[in-house]
Amino acid sequence: MKRCLLLTILCLMTAMSAAPQDADFFDSLLRQAAEADSDTAKAKIYVQIASNVTDPDTLMKYNSLAMRIAMHYGDKWTLMACYDNLGWLQYYNLDVKKAIKSYTRCLQYATEINDKHFIGTANLCLGNAYFELGEISKMWDAYSKSLETFQEQNDTSNACIVIRTMGQAFTSLRMFRSAQEQYHKSLALSTENHDTAQMACDYHAIGETLLHQFDEGQSQMALQGIIAAKNYLKIAEQMMPPIENDYLTGERISNNISLANCYIKICKLQNDTKYIDSCRHYVNLFKQFNFSELESDILAAQTEADVLMLENKHAKALPLLEAALQKAVKETSEHNEMSINKRLAECYEGLGNKVRAYDHFKRYHDLNRKIINEAEIRRASDLMAKREIKDVTDIFNKERVVSDERQHRLTLVMLTLAVIVALLVVIVALVLKAFREKRISNETLMGKNAILAQQKEEIATQNDALTEKNNEIARQRDLLATQKESLIHANNQMRDSITYAQRIQLSAISSQEEIDALFPENFVLYRPRDIVSGDFYRLDTIRGNRIIIVADCTGHGVPGALLSMMGISALKDIFSQMEMLGCDIDPTEILERLRIFIKKTLSRGNADSASATGDGMDMSICVVRPDGQTIDFAGANQSILHVHDGKSTRYKGDFMPIGNYVKESKFTMRTFTASRGDMLYLFTDGIQDQLGGPELSKFSLKRLTDLLELMSQLPAVQQMYEIEKKVELWMGNNLQLDDITLLGVRI
Repeated sequence: MKRCLLLTILCLMTAMSAAPQDADFFDSLLRQAAEADSDTAKAKIYVQIASNVTDPDTLMKYNSLAMRIAMHYGDKWTLMACYDNLGWLQYYNLDVKKAIKSYTRCLQYATEINDKHFIGTANLCLGNAYFELGEISKMWDAYSKSLETFQEQNDTSNACIVIRTMGQAFTSLRMFRSAQEQYHKSLALSTENHDTAQMACDYHAIGETLLHQFDEGQSQMALQGIIAAKNYLKIAEQMMPPIENDYLTGERISNNISLANCYIKICKLQNDTKYIDSCRHYVNLFKQFNFSELESDILAAQTEADVLMLENKHAKALPLLEAALQKAVKETSEHNEMSINKRLAECYEGLGNKVRAYDHFKRYHDLNRKIINEAEIRRASDLMAKREIKDVTDIFNKERVVSDERQHRLTLVMLTLAVIVALLVVIVALVLKAFREKRISNETLMGKNAILAQQKEEIATQNDALTEKNNEIARQRDLLATQKESLIHANNQMRDSITYAQRIQLSAISSQEEIDALFPENFVLYRPRDIVSGDFYRLDTIRGNRIIIVADCTGHGVPGALLSMMGISALKDIFSQMEMLGCDIDPTEILERLRIFIKKTLSRGNADSASATGDGMDMSICVVRPDGQTIDFAGANQSILHVHDGKSTRYKGDFMPIGNYVKESKFTMRTFTASRGDMLYLFTDGIQDQLGGPELSKFSLKRLTDLLELMSQLPAVQQMYEIEKKVELWMGNNLQLDDITLLGVRI
């Protein structure tokens, strides 16, 4: 989405100054070049040909001819235009680093000949290229220079395009509020200048950003956001002038596909197909154009598939999506791959193929986490940090300039006063020497005394001022000391409270004596990330059935600890009821009862139950039957390892948490047989997700599995020490990212 967005902007900016490229026009330019009376005039015609063709080979041919001539004669204007064409071609072919070099040379020549239009467009293109490389501070600087140049020239049309480009960069970083500020700024400028075309583009940008912002939402607020996006896009459709050029054609195409997606989303949120005709109408408008861009072809396929799925034509939608996925994977477009996988999951679910639906949903979930957590958050943080540093630096420079000017004025005043005093002394001395030669010594002495008295008074005044400053410094020091003591006291109170909470939490989980009574050989590696933990473990016995539980609650620290205490309390009640009623000790029944309790508890006082979807816990439960060999296992987003003779078998839990979940189903029980001396391991994701090692990568489940296989023959206590040592070496100087729990028992 990001690459398509900014590449479209670059193409549209170039199209604004491009002439029609029909065959007659092309032949006319070739005739003019043949009849040109000088090489420099011929070079300018070659540049014009290169600027008006879309075939890369033709563009490169005439651009190279023009560049050779311009270099020979030192024609800076032609060289500037040649590097602009070359940068466009390199950017179009996704060779961004070379495009930056070309646009930098274009900007250099434009600055030398003071061509304001090319200075503005070159800076805009550089900003787009820097965004592609993730160099946000350089991007912002280039956009700012481009906007400043167009504003100096009163070029409101291009100024609006630059402002919208800034907004689209914010949209790609998912900073929607900042993006809307830029779009409304552009709308105010275009409205002031009665530029209907730019106003339509601004309304389109506002509506499209609202669509991106609420596209994944399922609440009433998301529905309102999508309806607002539709209204803005309809305004853009009505205001779009009937002018036919590449720029407005691109905006009109984009507006049609956005309106189609709005109606699709409204149908899904309202669970009503009354807008299906509107969906089909805008999809047909969008499909009327021949797409040469792979991104546009992929986008068209996704939208067409959405409409078909709304019409319950999943079988027709499936080949469109499969073909689009192949193209997205080939282009390595993770954004498109993510959205296509989500649609394929919906399509396969509609066809009743749950396995394929699950595979595509998992791929969508992995890509979504990767894109949001690693790319967008990092870029947004970098952007805000650079802007803050720039603002602080500007303020500091302004204050320094003001201070320097004040000091300069004070120095001039002092020098003037010194000169005046010196002149007065000389005049007085001459007069006294002429009329009262006998009293020269006395007058001179009186003059010196007066000067000394004045200096003494000045020194006394300065001393008073210094004393006042010292007193003020002392007061500020005392105030800081008081504030420091208050902060230390508050911090100590908070730490004491959390430490006491830790003691309460440790008393709630199973003690070492309780574990030893059930499994004589065991170990527990339990390392909270903070003082209190969102992980917990529990071992219990009911009618000879030994129960082992390891859980990972949402979050860590105090929020995770509160959820863990809720889970421990609920498990105690569930065990008490099962023992009292004589129920079969079924791990899936325990998970189901706990899920009902968690959903009911977390939804209290919450009008929108969808807002609690992310809250809950992951859990694995093993029930060792009285024969000591039969083990029943059920899990929620967790798996366990059974190691026999150094070989491990992994049993996976169900892919859903204990809590609200979009695709809820019954938990599955898996039964296996263990031999005496086998090791059984239950664990959370704290170790496998820990970053470290020489390449700062995750420890991974495979590395943990290999380690447990290697350690399984050692005594349990020694296993714990060896595993903890391996994890410590892996972490190095890196911080612990999550709570760590690993429980091992020997059967």
